[in-house]
Amino acid sequence: MKLFLDKKGTTLIEVIAAVTLLVVALLPIMDGIADSNNVLIQTGKKAKAFYLAQQEIETKKVELKKDAKQNSGKIPISSNSDWVSMSGSNNGFSKKLVVTEVYGGTYNLAQLEVTVRWGVYESQQIRLITQVTGDI
Repeated sequence: MKLFLDKKGTTLIEVIAAVTLLVVALLPIMDGIADSNNVLIQTGKKAKAFYLAQQEIETKKVELKKDAKQNSGKIPISSNSDWVSMSGSNNGFSKKLVVTEVYGGTYNLAQLEVTVRWGVYESQQIRLITQVTGDI
């Protein structure tokens, strides 16, 4: 009998209080981890979109320079501005390239504008713009 009377330990109330304090302390930390993970994912997609846009601009610049050399320095202006869905490892992204003539005189200046979209309903986008001359 004396064995049960001298027993020291924690009560159920103390255990519930300790668990509640632990949950209250850990909840903001877990929320912060989830938010930072989401930011990391979005930053990765934005970086990939930037890379795809830069790659498209560089490819088009090389193509326009090549065409200008074959055409006495005149850059051929194309009006193709349709959205193109990307495939493979770039699935979920789409791009649009617009080439406009800025100055058609001696230097034949053209503007390249690349827009890359992604996300739910393609709600996120990044746009890069550069200019290229037909110098040969």
